Amino acid sequence: MSLSQVETALTQAYIDLGLGIATSYPNRIFEAPVDDIWINLTFNPTDTIPVTAFRGQDNHTGFMQLDINVPQDTGTSDLRNIADQLQDYFTAGTSFVYTSQKVIINSTRLTPGRVVDNYYRISATVRWYARTNRTN
Repeated sequence: MSLSQVETALTQAYIDLGLGIATSYPNRIFEAPVDDIWINLTFNPTDTIPVTAFRGQDNHTGFMQLDINVPQDTGTSDLRNIADQLQDYFTAGTSFVYTSQKVIINSTRLTPGRVVDNYYRISATVRWYARTNRTN
């Protein structure tokens, strides 16, 4: 297991949702559309805790943040619709797999709306965990 497999599982799950919205991915060239909706995806591992002793399992936790951006002063209807779709898709207990690595969703929380760089934004924070077998 590697965190790259966890990141790939979550990123692919987002892509599979099929929103069809321009998306910025970590360390990729992206130019935000001026007059359209776009999403910024970030992957944030937070902790690794041993679950069992020698040659046991580790529990990895973190969150994927999806910043949904709409042009300022265009209302919130489209934004709320996308936020609802994300919250419905990444529900607690849902799991996603890449190769043999399973990632389980703990929760998805939406932030209040706010203005950031001339866009109105709501962030969906998708909290996850993944268990891995230790090799030593």
